[in-house]
Amino acid sequence: MVDIGSWVVGTPDDLIKYIKELDHDTGGFGGLMIQATEWGTREQVMHSYELIARYVMPHFQGSLTNLEASYQWGVDNVANIEEKRRVAVNKAIDDYEKTQ
Repeated sequence: MVDIGSWVVGTPDDLIKYIKELDHDTGGFGGLMIQATEWGTREQVMHSYELIARYVMPHFQGSLTNLEASYQWGVDNVANIEEKRRVAVNKAIDDYEKTQ
């Protein structure tokens, strides 16, 4: 079933990729149904649902847009952020040493 594209087994990123490919290949669709085979334990099944709710659904609902943009800004500006942190820590150390 995985080989013919009827099932997705893997990470949330694997499911996101599959849904994007399905959307592209079909020209769009209205909804996605999850078949609950429940071959795992209750905890495993609930964990799968949690991963879908936390990572897959927000990706398509647009609720991760600002979080992803903020993360990317941090990545793009890490050198500047680290420099400001270093300056602030050194100033705090200097100010403390002046009071001793």
